[in-house]
Amino acid sequence: MSLLKINYHQYCNVNINSPFSIDGVGFEPELILNTYPKNLVYSECPSWKHKASRTFLIRSPVNIGLFVDVENENISSNLDEWHFDQYIAKTFEQEEWSTSERKTIQLSVPRFLFWTNHKNVWVEVRPHYRTAIDNNFIAINAWFNMSSWVRPVHCAFDIIDTSKNVTIRRGDPLMEVCFYSDNLDSGILLKKSEPPDDILKRIEQNATLKDHIKKFSNNLIFKQQKSKCPFHHLWK
Repeated sequence: MSLLKINYHQYCNVNINSPFSIDGVGFEPELILNTYPKNLVYSECPSWKHKASRTFLIRSPVNIGLFVDVENENISSNLDEWHFDQYIAKTFEQEEWSTSERKTIQLSVPRFLFWTNHKNVWVEVRPHYRTAIDNNFIAINAWFNMSSWVRPVHCAFDIIDTSKNVTIRRGDPLMEVCFYSDNLDSGILLKKSEPPDDILKRIEQNATLKDHIKKFSNNLIFKQQKSKCPFHHLWK
């Protein structure tokens, strides 16, 4: 079985050198296969195990409590102003919740940067089932080609019941991340690393692109890279 090597770095907000990258401060991605009970009726299902062995759980490193007053377009929190600005990226004030059927929040913590030297590797953000039960939210599903578009991955979610609090405790699941390559049988090796200068440069370039040319990033997010010809040895 081939091995897909993926580097990752965890940080907060825009601070790439945040304390969440320190061992024991932030939670590392956990293989979903190791977080589920072993006696589930589908534990030995090969289809489930194949997917679960390539899917990772992302936990919250902080406590966050939110309550949305939809009628008055207001949001209250257990966070002080500084922590709110650090942990919450977007709320309804920017997104005009009053005209939206769903109430959506985007977190700034944790942020995970994933990068790889392999071509055509996609990363998917998926909901984790416990958040709907324990925390009153469900993460928004999305994916992109991380080989051609370098950007951080963080959690955005829809509130399930706006009459109730959103309560996130340190260590609670937020979402799952899953990786796909041209060979879906490839094993996944995640390695904690410091992002090199060229990766940091690409993040900055990608983040500011939409400020100059709107929607042009769509051409890069899903860009399929040319793979090396599998029969190149015949022309040596």
